[in-house]
Formats: sequence, C-alpha cells, structure tokens
Amino acid sequence: MKKQIITATTAVVLGSTLFAGAASAQSVKVKKGDTLWDLSKKYGTTISKIKSENKLHSDIIYAGQTLSINGKSAASGSKAVHLLLHTK
Repeated sequence: MKKQIITATTAVVLGSTLFAGAASAQSVKVKKGDTLWDLSKKYGTTISKIKSENKLHSDIIYAGQTLSINGKSAASGSKAVHLLLHTK
C-alpha cells in the first residue's frame, strides 16, 4: 500500500512538472554554434514553431540573439527521467 501511494504521488508530481514545462515560454540566448535543429531538440519543439514564434523568415540565427521558445524545458525533461529511474 505504501509503495502504491508513493508511486501515485510521484506520478502526480511528475505529470505536473512535465505539464508546467510544456506550457511555459522561455527566453533563450543563442550561443555560438547553436542551430534551430539543436534548440528544437533540446526544448522539445519544432524548427517551424521556433521560427513562427520569433517571426523568423530564414533558418539563420545569430550568437547573442534572444529567442522565445515554447516547449518543454530541458531541465524538467531531465528531472522526469531521473525520477522515473528512481521510482521503479
């Protein structure tokens, strides 16, 4: 019974963390070597969505540029995997 309660609690917390990450926009400062492909994979979104949200007309981005990215946060994705590994 105790194990089921812990598992249920973890599922609720995990679900809340993932949902919160998915719903929030983040400001990301482009670093030298960043690409739209890399950023889309890191933040769990698509190149098209990043371009649309930032009114980009090409695939070119510049170091120092700030982009708004709606997607799951990189931190919450890592945290979710970490929690799953320890709850089994």
